[in-house]
Amino acid sequence: GDNENSTLIVFNENMTTGLDPGFDIGQFSAGSALEIYTALVKDNGVNFARQALPLADVSKNVVPVGVDCPGGGKVTFSARVVTIGSGSFFLEDRTQGTFTDLGKDIYSVTLPEKTAGTGRFFIHASTATGIRPQMVDPHELSLRIWTSGDKLNIEGPVSNQATGEVFDILGREILMNRLSGSNL
Repeated sequence: GDNENSTLIVFNENMTTGLDPGFDIGQFSAGSALEIYTALVKDNGVNFARQALPLADVSKNVVPVGVDCPGGGKVTFSARVVTIGSGSFFLEDRTQGTFTDLGKDIYSVTLPEKTAGTGRFFIHASTATGIRPQMVDPHELSLRIWTSGDKLNIEGPVSNQATGEVFDILGREILMNRLSGSNL
């Protein structure tokens, strides 16, 4: 409908993943038809309208996003993103198994009645990596590759014969794994 709500996540080198008084701002519920908020990475049971996080290890911090939508219905997520270097921010919907780059796309989903709380949606920040395809024209490649926390995510069609290799900055192979024939 016409309901709109927002939450804010900011980054600063002096912040922590716990409570930062004066920077993390709790949300006061107004009982509206739609409310969105975050929980701290180190959750303290409080819903936040604004959350401040550290820049260090930014890709390791997965932020729970809460949505309260008592009547259910179609909800669209969009973001005004100010990037950190050349990183990206992704909205994960664990129920649907999807990741959406909030700097480039919006995400719409129909929520059931009595939707409330965290546990379904999460914000992941990823920092740029030296990932590049080898022996493939990048314009023909339909894969998206990004890091989140300690995971390397690959989205796009691959066969059961595909392998993924990860190299450190010195060019040493640190991981080789056969990919499953799925989309993520």
